[in-house]
Amino acid sequence: MNNKFNWVMLLRISNKENKTRILAKKKFESFNVDISDNDIIVYGAGVGGGILSQNKGLLTADNQFIKYEDVISIKDKIDVNVDSIINFGLIGVALDNSTFKSIEIIFSGGKLNINNVRKTNAMSFIDTVKKRVNEATVKKRVNETKSAIEKTQNPLDQIEKAKTLLDKNIISEEEFQTIKKKFMERL
Repeated sequence: MNNKFNWVMLLRISNKENKTRILAKKKFESFNVDISDNDIIVYGAGVGGGILSQNKGLLTADNQFIKYEDVISIKDKIDVNVDSIINFGLIGVALDNSTFKSIEIIFSGGKLNINNVRKTNAMSFIDTVKKRVNEATVKKRVNETKSAIEKTQNPLDQIEKAKTLLDKNIISEEEFQTIKKKFMERL
């Protein structure tokens, strides 16, 4: 009897999951989003039924975009609630939690949860997003450092260095004029 109950429960989850995937995929298509091989989509309950991890950030199926640099944390969660116990019983909840996860994303603008994501998909998605968040953080720090260095450099020294490069035929007259103009604006 328990075996039969578990198969019925899995069939319900499978049908629900397929409906969610179809709806979320249609939503992403309606945004005219180009999805590449490097992108990952997870489907589940919440955020319009899915979330897409692309190179520049996360896009939810309800059309919310989050830059990786705004992501504070991402983690998996196990949700056990009264509805799942009523619908599936304790054995069903245990089975559900071993194959499905919830993903929680905290970002500078709030928090997102996507529930009922297959465990393997959830873990792969989380690992990819963490990697992309780290890359975005490093890139942001490098750009901030470059900007700070440029601001602290003396414009006249930079023009002199450019003139030296021009005299040695390392840069063209046009490049020198561009550099000169850029640093003259700072005086």
